[in-house]
This record gives sequence, structure tokens and C-alpha cells, in this order.
Amino acid sequence: MFARVSTYRGSPGRAVEASRQIEEIADRLRAMAGFAGAHLLINDTSGKALTITLWESAETMQASAAAAKPVRDLAAQALGASESPRVDMFEVVNRV
Repeated sequence: MFARVSTYRGSPGRAVEASRQIEEIADRLRAMAGFAGAHLLINDTSGKALTITLWESAETMQASAAAAKPVRDLAAQALGASESPRVDMFEVVNRV
């Protein structure tokens, strides 16, 4: 399993609204080949947020990159971010 982690610098106080808006675009993620799940983490005080999307393989994660960018852009907008998120990719080597 592989993970794409996006770090957003959003605006404080946007957690509830951002979560609602991101849920509305979640179907776009669910429709992507190899998608295995996602998590949204928000610090409502600082506005910092992370999205973690899980993928069945490195290939499906790479193949989803172009289609995932507009979804990240919508998430950034919902979070009140003034810049594009930082995106990192990882292999999931352990789950507890």
C-alpha cells in the first residue's frame, strides 16, 4: 500500500466547513482506480491540515496524480489556503 500526504496551510476556524466541502468531492477520489481510503486531519486553531490518501500500489498512486491535483486544489480552497499544498509520497510499511 502507498500513501500520498498533502500538507495545507489553511485558515483557522475552517474545519467544519472544509470537512463538509471535502466530503462533497470525495466521490471523485473513490472513483479512481486503486484508491484504498483517505483521511483528513485539521488543526482548527492553526489552520494546518493534512490529507492522506491510500493507494493499492505505487502504480495506481502515480496514475492518479493528474486526476488528484484538481481534488487537492478544491481541498485547498475549502481550507482557505493561500498556496498550493506540499505533496509527499510514501510506502506504507506497517499498520498497527
